[in-house]
Amino acid sequence: MMKLYLPVLFILFIFVSCATVEEATVDDPEPSADEVETAEYAAPEWYSYTNRSYSDSVSFTGVGLASSVDEADAREKAKSQAVANLKLSVDRYAENVRTDQAEQSSDGEFSSPGFIFDLRKAIQNMSIADEMETTDEHIENEDSVHQVYVKVTLSMGAALNALENELNHAGFTRVLNEQIAL
Repeated sequence: MMKLYLPVLFILFIFVSCATVEEATVDDPEPSADEVETAEYAAPEWYSYTNRSYSDSVSFTGVGLASSVDEADAREKAKSQAVANLKLSVDRYAENVRTDQAEQSSDGEFSSPGFIFDLRKAIQNMSIADEMETTDEHIENEDSVHQVYVKVTLSMGAALNALENELNHAGFTRVLNEQIAL
């Protein structure tokens, strides 16, 4: 008789434990487009909650936002995010060029896993701190929480020079420089 109850209790226990559902909580939800437009969010006009890295014909840009009770900590984190987003913008650009060249090239030089890895590594290791233009805005709310918005911009030429110094691939950097000239 005990042999019958044990499996039934075990199955019942599994069923009950799997059926228990806890309500999910979100610590910091992204504001909706309507909320972003209200005065409640005093983000600078250059900051976008939905587009944190972008480029145009002359520069790459990344933005970041951090909040902390320590202003220096908020500034450091926001700048770190902005730099990472700027590098993401450079990476997108370089990847588009690499993809185009891989499609045009018959030798597979630009589509090899080794080259792709080296390109990603070079972008992450680019030394750009001295070349960036930084804009920031600091807001301290009534709870003494510091909210810092940071935008970093790097000229296309400076970004590609920094990439060239890290990548050491004359063929690809030549193609990148040709793309800038267009």
